[in-house]
Amino acid sequence: MNMTRSLEKLRDHLEKNAGETGVKIFQTSVARLKIGANPSADQIKKLTKEIDKNLVLFFGSTKTKEILDRLEEEDCKTQAHFESELEQALEFKFMKKGIPGESDIEEITTYIFSKGYYGDKNNSIEILKQLSKKKVLLALNDSIIRGDIRRFLDRYRSYTQEDIEKFVDYLRSKKLEVDSENVLDLIEKERLCLKFEDTREETWQEKISREYISLFNSPKSCDYKYLMNDEELTCQLLKKISK
Repeated sequence: MNMTRSLEKLRDHLEKNAGETGVKIFQTSVARLKIGANPSADQIKKLTKEIDKNLVLFFGSTKTKEILDRLEEEDCKTQAHFESELEQALEFKFMKKGIPGESDIEEITTYIFSKGYYGDKNNSIEILKQLSKKKVLLALNDSIIRGDIRRFLDRYRSYTQEDIEKFVDYLRSKKLEVDSENVLDLIEKERLCLKFEDTREETWQEKISREYISLFNSPKSCDYKYLMNDEELTCQLLKKISK
């Protein structure tokens, strides 16, 4: 679990599922292990093991397993909801501002924890950084493919199925994430834009990709070290600019 189980939640769960005996076991275990008001993940783990051992004495191993399995299920649901909240908050930041800097990510984390979540804030920051990096990678990948599609159409005003298959193989040879059906759809959309001289709106992938590249010449780049210093992103960027 990424989130630390709170003392209050653990106590409430024991009271609900093991009654007054569960509460006494909780209090005795906390006192014996000298658990403070803000325990670490390791302390909570030790406390849960101690409670497990004492519950078995009163309720037997089968009943104890049911009680603690139920707690784990609740933790999993809370974790899933927590991660969903993180993703939604990050998505909102991308939509409103663009690529979030490290200060933005810390702001998101503070906001999420203010809603009553608990746990390791540093771990949550790392989750957000990885989600942000993944979004930028997807944007660069998509922008590279779209650029190659335009060059493909410039070269092949009329093309065969074999031409398309070779083109998809070419994209894969560049170690790009390629969905052949999506590529076909993009080719058709781009072909129609060229045919009818339609003005194509900038996609969110192209917008993020452009913004990411501009960060390298921005005075704000120091707030984006988690992206600037990432080897995988750098490699993808080189693919995009080496035309």
